[in-house]
Amino acid sequence: MDKRHIKVLLIEDNPGDVRLIWEILSEIRNSPFYLSVADTLLRGLQEIEKSKPDVVLLDLTLPDSNGIYTLNRVRDKAKDIPIVIITGFDDEITAIQSLKEGAQDYLVKGRTDADLLKRALLYAIERNKLLQEIERKDSIRRDFISMVLHEILIPTSIIKTSMWMCDKKENITGEEAKKIMEIVLSNTSKIFKFLDDLINVAELESGKFSISKKTTNINELLNKTIKDIYPIAAEKSINVINETKDEIINVMIDPIRISQVLTILLLNAIKYSEERKIIRVGVMDENNKYKIYVKDEGFGISEKDLKEVFNKYFSSKEETERSKKIGLGLVIAKSIILAHNGEIYVESEGEKKGSTFNIILPK
Repeated sequence: MDKRHIKVLLIEDNPGDVRLIWEILSEIRNSPFYLSVADTLLRGLQEIEKSKPDVVLLDLTLPDSNGIYTLNRVRDKAKDIPIVIITGFDDEITAIQSLKEGAQDYLVKGRTDADLLKRALLYAIERNKLLQEIERKDSIRRDFISMVLHEILIPTSIIKTSMWMCDKKENITGEEAKKIMEIVLSNTSKIFKFLDDLINVAELESGKFSISKKTTNINELLNKTIKDIYPIAAEKSINVINETKDEIINVMIDPIRISQVLTILLLNAIKYSEERKIIRVGVMDENNKYKIYVKDEGFGISEKDLKEVFNKYFSSKEETERSKKIGLGLVIAKSIILAHNGEIYVESEGEKKGSTFNIILPK
């Protein structure tokens, strides 16, 4: 921050106290502070909205508000702005209580000089920055834990559902048992692969995924992934159709990673589709590149949210059904596709009109 321009908003209705604060700030040599004043809570809230001050000096007793309620109103309006309380001799208990409610510091009228005021304002700003940084890191940590759970729960859920279907059948053929075993083994491998990634936590958090490319029949990989998630689709009687002709389409990719992306997209499509709907997938040649698509008939995505769904911190203001928990898996998918020098994006005509997720891979 440029210390020559620290905007201080003083919310105080007593002209004498306003003049005193003004005089104290003027005593500070090479003062970096620019003071503006509001004499009511309402005007203070309007000034916060208008000028976005760096710090607020707040008297808790105003013509239109009193006590901790005053602090709460200002804090709600100025969520990222530090607040320093100024109080009279007989109101220190309330001032101390305000620290528990989110104020950074408090000053007592008549006991404040230039050094104390300067230190309180600057320390409040720095403490607030530190608290925001801690909160940001905590958010990243929570997102990382959620991502880990998300990536482990997907194959675990498939394994559990497969075993449930096996147990539900009174008579199971050898062929059916073989298919279920293949699904269990495939998803167990995915769990071990992901756990192996966690050895290097820094690499995962930075979004850098190691990939091992080899020539792979992408159409065959798509069919295998559809078979892997069949138990989940069957629970909702959803039919997943591969519209690609039965042919060999060889691409240089990491088959495990691309299968992970396909699984994420298919499970998202299943999750946000109603029962007995159809999900269409396929591979096509487009502009000398391969395009893989996953098209569902689900909730869809609003136009303004289309570019945000791959954002790790995406949360739609409207909190539509699809946007509530859509981000983490797609962040992983995007990282994998970018590591392949590819592109991933989503198309939708709007809410309730389905979505199509597209992957573009170089030949």
